[in-house]
Amino acid sequence: MMIFLTVLKVIGIILLVILGIVLFVLGLVLFLPVRYRMDADADQRIKKYDGHVNVTWLFRFLHARAWAESGEDGNGIGYEVKVAGIKLMSSEDEAQEEDEGLPDYDPVLGDMDLGEEVTVPETTGQDSAEQDVAEKNVIEKYVAEQKEPESSESQDPIDDRVLKEFDREHKSFFVKIREIIDKCVSAVRNLSYTIKNICDKIKQILLDISYYKELWESAETQEVVADLLEKTAFLWRRIRPRKWNMRLHFGFSDPATTGEALGAMCAFNPLYGEHIQLQPDFDEEIIEGDFELSGHIQLFFVVVIALKIYFNKKLKAVIGRFKRGRRRENSRKKAA
Repeated sequence: MMIFLTVLKVIGIILLVILGIVLFVLGLVLFLPVRYRMDADADQRIKKYDGHVNVTWLFRFLHARAWAESGEDGNGIGYEVKVAGIKLMSSEDEAQEEDEGLPDYDPVLGDMDLGEEVTVPETTGQDSAEQDVAEKNVIEKYVAEQKEPESSESQDPIDDRVLKEFDREHKSFFVKIREIIDKCVSAVRNLSYTIKNICDKIKQILLDISYYKELWESAETQEVVADLLEKTAFLWRRIRPRKWNMRLHFGFSDPATTGEALGAMCAFNPLYGEHIQLQPDFDEEIIEGDFELSGHIQLFFVVVIALKIYFNKKLKAVIGRFKRGRRRENSRKKAA
């Protein structure tokens, strides 16, 4: 009995340790923020357009970055993911694997040696004579096929052929007239059906628009929309960038255009405040500047908001009514 209790005790301790490790890792994932940083640099004069994105977690235990660099000194477009300083995946490694997988020989020429001379066998006189005989036989056969006996119609008297041709044309004329009349009648009938179907569809569309408008303006839908907006605003306050700055040096060929652009940008000054620095140039046509943005995201708030939205019964009811539509909703009410 003591051995059994000891085994249960050991199993319980192991389960508690595993549970503690799981909770610890889960707490790290939910409460330890994921930090991000983005920057960009552009200069029209030297054709330079660079951008970088860096994402880190747990004091750079997990580090992912992506870049897009132009110019002679740039590294092009790529990405890299590291875990504990060890490279897990990279665009450079994938490009190297593709280069190693290429064949060493030309897919068109294969293993042919371009320096090797290719000899073509010469045709002897006997082979050319046999070829001439074969061509002569083909020509004689073609001439014999062209000399076929005339058809039985050509041997008929001229009057009989004229009468047959007249009867054929006479019958085909009345057949064509009848086909034209049938097509006209069918077109009129189809036109009436088409007009009726179009009118019915327009009526159904107007009824559907009225249904969705009434559903959108209902108190339940407006309450759900207000709740979603409130949760979205709360989440945005938690994940929005903590720091961002932008410097823009611009100028156009026409100084008046530069002034108009400056005036339009200054109109939005209350929104961006000191985050954007504008440097207009009235003497030179130029677009140059840089951008920097950084912040962090706590997954705990994202998970909490997502769970609240998922278990919102009123939201599910409103979405169900939108999906069912007017006809299914009316039939559902009649069945109830």
